[in-house]
Order: sequence, then structure tokens, then C-alpha cells
Amino acid sequence: MSIFRTILFILVYTSMLGCIELNGVPGEETGYSNQTALNIEVSGRNIVKAKYKVGLVSSTDCNDGSDYSEFVPTPFTIDDNISHIPDGELRLCVKAWWEGVSAKAILSETAGWIKDTTAPEGFEITGPNDVVRVEFAEISWSQSIDATIYYLIVASTPDCSQPVQQADLTDLSKLVGPLQDGDYYVCLSSQDLAGNIAQATNNGFGFTVDTSPETRIFATSFRATVSTDQGVPPIVPDSFGSIAAADWVCTNAAFTAGLVPVWNGVDTPWRAILSTENDEVRFRISFRGALYNMNDEIVAGSDEDLWNNQLQNPVSYDEFGELITGDDRVWTGSAGGYWSGESCEEWNHPFSTWTGSHGNLHYTGSNWQFHNRLSCDLTARLYCINQ
Repeated sequence: MSIFRTILFILVYTSMLGCIELNGVPGEETGYSNQTALNIEVSGRNIVKAKYKVGLVSSTDCNDGSDYSEFVPTPFTIDDNISHIPDGELRLCVKAWWEGVSAKAILSETAGWIKDTTAPEGFEITGPNDVVRVEFAEISWSQSIDATIYYLIVASTPDCSQPVQQADLTDLSKLVGPLQDGDYYVCLSSQDLAGNIAQATNNGFGFTVDTSPETRIFATSFRATVSTDQGVPPIVPDSFGSIAAADWVCTNAAFTAGLVPVWNGVDTPWRAILSTENDEVRFRISFRGALYNMNDEIVAGSDEDLWNNQLQNPVSYDEFGELITGDDRVWTGSAGGYWSGESCEEWNHPFSTWTGSHGNLHYTGSNWQFHNRLSCDLTARLYCINQ
């Protein structure tokens, strides 16, 4: 037989053969599926009709003629509801009636997948911290058991309906940005091979991006003396005879502790929390965002919270970050951010006949500013805050 006749014979013979085609079998990509309703198209070359059955592999034998459906003319769709079949490895058996030119036969085809309708285990978003000081934020979360992919949304609304950034991930963290200053919210979902989805238990997790300079407050490690010398800088470094001189004392303390890397000895980027009748501190000192002590604890969420005595943590620490355990009195002349009525006569009368009000650095209520009165010939610390 010539090569040409051989090829022709094969083509003719092949065209006479039948085959079963199954389209839409669950889990075609991963082998897993959470489908509870089938939508499988059954067709094929020279296939007249077919019947089928589906069940767990452990109890479904394609060679066993029982439990098959009736023969149905092809093509047709298997649209059975399989929610009653437990999760596990499933098998689809199809037997089709083939009619060739001079022969007839029953053809068989099988398909299988793992049915899994259980969502991955719950998980939670763990970061970032409440306030992020740079324009990039590290979003992190705990592992969701059985999950193979995570869908991350960073948005400007708690319900994440206004996404700012989105990502599909396999890791347990993602650096997002750059982000403008403002409030952001994180929503995260996990998905397993079968397509089951779980939501993070704390979706809507919020954080704030604030790239403005971090505002700090400390109480001086030394006790300052009220002086008749109103000059700046003061003759005695730990004394002051005016608010401007007290600002210099604060800046010098910050410089000594390394909080001011470079200083010309004149400018005063750190200010003393002091008031006089004509210079009340709430109108002299303001800041954006939260205020931190030198132990990285939030003292106040805003300048309004500070002056209104809504402190979350006390000042408590000096410029070196050391917890103050000695004298806790701090010159302020203030109450609620306003003049208390006692400020050693503009802070330049260091005499026992005058008094100045002081706060207590370990308090979070109104006593942080106004705790008692102190004779102006005595000493107390200063509160210092960067601007």
C-alpha cells in the first residue's frame, strides 16, 4: 500500500471513530473546585446519546452500571446540584453510544476533581502601626491556613469602596506607596485552590500617614531657675528670665541630648511650655498630628487634646529618654493652655514673695499643667516641645 493510501486510510478510519468531549468540568485548572452545581457540556464526534453519574471516588465505580442517568441525546448539559455530596475527591463517569459507518459501541470517559466548599481559616491584619511617618506603609497579616492567594485593598474609606492601591499576593506582607498624608484603611481576603474566600476578621483596619516632622515633648533632666536675666542666651544656661530665654534652655537641652543634630546657638526649634498674662502657650505652640514622649508613647492625639488635658500618657521622660524618678514639678504658669495667673511676674522675679504655678510630669489630667504653686526662688523642670 502506498504512503498516500495509508494516510488516506488513517484519516478515514479516524473520522469514523467516536470520542466524548466534556467541557466545563470543575477544577480544570487547579484540580479543586467549590462548585455545588454542575454545568458540564457533553458532546462528541459520532456520539448519539450519553448517560452519566457523579459521586465520591470511594463510592463511585464507573464499571458498575447502577446509578447512571437515563441516556440523553447529545449534545446536552449536566446541570445537577451536587451540594448533597460531601467534600472530597469526586468522579464523573460518562458512557456514550457511538454509531460509526458500520459499527456501534459504548464509549466511556471519566473526569475527576476535589470538591472543597470550606473557606480558608480566619486571619487578621497586623500592621502597620496607627501612625506611619513615611510615605510607604508595610501592610502585614497573619497566615490564613489553606489559602494560596491574598487580595489586598488599601482605600480611603473604611469599607474599602474607594481603593487607592490593590494587589494580588502570596506573601504575608506588602509595602504600599507612595501615599499622601491622610487616613487609610486596609481590606484583605484570602482564597484557596477551590475558590473559597475568607475575609480578614478586622477588615477596615485603619492607619494614618503623617510625614510631617514628629512632635516630641520632654521634661528637662535638670531643674531650672527663674532669673532676673532676660537675655538670650541666658548667662547661666539652666536659668531663664523670659519665655524666649526658656526656649533657649529647652533647645540647648535638646542639642545636648542629640535631638538637634546641628544648632547655631541662636535659633530655638524647641519651645518651653510656659505662659504669661500676655503670652499664653496655647496660642504660641501648635503642632500637627500626635505628640510623643521620649519613650515613643502618644501623649496627646493633637494640640487641642494637649491643652484640653486629654492626655493618653504622661510626659514622664527627660531629653535623654530616661524615666524621671526625682522631683516631678515643672514650671508652666498655665492652666488649660491659658495663663494660670501666677508666672513669677513674667518669669523674671526669682523671689520668695512671688509664686509661679507648676505641673506634675507624671499626670495625664489637668494636673500635668496646673498642680500647685511654687515659690519663685525655688527650682523646677521645664516642659520642652519641638516646633
